[in-house]
Amino acid sequence: SNYTTWAVTAPDFGPYMISSLPLQKQRMGATVQRLEKVRDVMLAYFRTQRLGATAGDTTNWYPAGASSLSGQNPATNQGCYDGWYSLNTDATILNTVGLSPIEFGQTAWGGAVQYCRDYDPTASGANKAPHYAALRINTTPINAARTAALAPDNAVAGNNIFITF
Repeated sequence: SNYTTWAVTAPDFGPYMISSLPLQKQRMGATVQRLEKVRDVMLAYFRTQRLGATAGDTTNWYPAGASSLSGQNPATNQGCYDGWYSLNTDATILNTVGLSPIEFGQTAWGGAVQYCRDYDPTASGANKAPHYAALRINTTPINAARTAALAPDNAVAGNNIFITF
């Protein structure tokens, strides 16, 4: 009701439009760079381990976390036969591939980046070749989840971004 009659009275000053869009774009760019770096380093690690293996070896060479999360059901675990390791709290994985968990284990907003070492949404079987891995972050609701640093939503796949490799 006072919108039409509101007037500036000293020491107040008139409204000034501010936007955090440039900051949000910068954080999104930093998050994308982090996720791409983790993906590229994990692939390099996998390929290096595979090249050193004996002929016909079908081992899943993606690094595992400190705790064993094996035996998950991909139908109820968003395509993951293993568990979703939080890279910001399970330092073993990123330390194994030479990355800092403090920097690469979270988004630029501070939300968890999670990793699955046996990702197969087609449910062909645990640790069956070809081996794939995945990263996921929460994005719903887009601005609230990113700025609130929420962990990925394990109940709704549509609330997450998945990067497979």
